[in-house]
Amino acid sequence: STAGAFADQATAPQARIVVSALSSGGGFVFAFNTIDATYGTRPDGWWCCALNNVTLWTPSVASQATTGRLLGAEGAITAAIKFGSDRVVAFKADSTYVGTYVGPPTAWAWTEIPKYGCIGPDAVADLGTILFVVGKDDIFMFDGARPIPISDDSVRLWFNANCSGTYRNRTLVVHDQQNDTVRVYFVSTGSSTGTRDRCLVYHL
Repeated sequence: STAGAFADQATAPQARIVVSALSSGGGFVFAFNTIDATYGTRPDGWWCCALNNVTLWTPSVASQATTGRLLGAEGAITAAIKFGSDRVVAFKADSTYVGTYVGPPTAWAWTEIPKYGCIGPDAVADLGTILFVVGKDDIFMFDGARPIPISDDSVRLWFNANCSGTYRNRTLVVHDQQNDTVRVYFVSTGSSTGTRDRCLVYHL
């Protein structure tokens, strides 16, 4: 919307996760974990709109609007985030996928990095040149090529013991640039409401 009134885009899918990204060719909006009239419900599905045109989602080589699935690891896409220029990173619970802009006819190419994923839609933060990610079993940095675990055994065991398994997907990661820290807000094992009530702070 540019005038205060939002409107559905007729050819766009429904999506749990929406991310905008810049490429060397121009701008795109991505939809992940989607439902649409053509392919139905695809928890591992993704779409991107036409180049520089968020109103056009019909797949076309000319417009570069396209769609696909992130296969390999099982399960739904849990999170996604733009990462610099020409890259988008999407996550499942047990895998990381790096999307790179390659232009027509493919537009975006995906590479899977297995074993490390993201637990929820807000459990990742962009620190500028690296991503901070809370996974199912660990906390790690991701530089676009490889995951780097950052928690020693004592911190990892403490976090896993104190973070609710039921509500772990509600974890919220916030980069506090002014104080050079990353705050991990999470639901504790003692919570009966699912409200985030604990915070783990990582100093950069």
